[in-house]
Amino acid sequence: MNANIVCHQSQTGWKISDILISELDLEKPEDSKSAMDIISKNSIINKDLAAKLKNLISFRNLIVHRYAKINNDEEFDHIKENHEDIQNFIEEVDNFVKNS
Repeated sequence: MNANIVCHQSQTGWKISDILISELDLEKPEDSKSAMDIISKNSIINKDLAAKLKNLISFRNLIVHRYAKINNDEEFDHIKENHEDIQNFIEEVDNFVKNS
């Protein structure tokens, strides 16, 4: 899994969050990180997962906007340690939708 895949997956995750927020008429997020807080506060995902996804969003921003120099080893380690967060997000959203 490379950084492009993680960037795409994290973007897809917060787009899904935006759709849920809109469809459920929840408060409007200021940015992608606050979207995670909103869906967590509304019991769509748990707080720990929201924090992890916010970190993933920050990492994605570092890569995309080149705010900092990241070497390939750091990038790979971060991806390896956090790739399951997207799968957990999908599962929690799926459970929410099925039980709504």
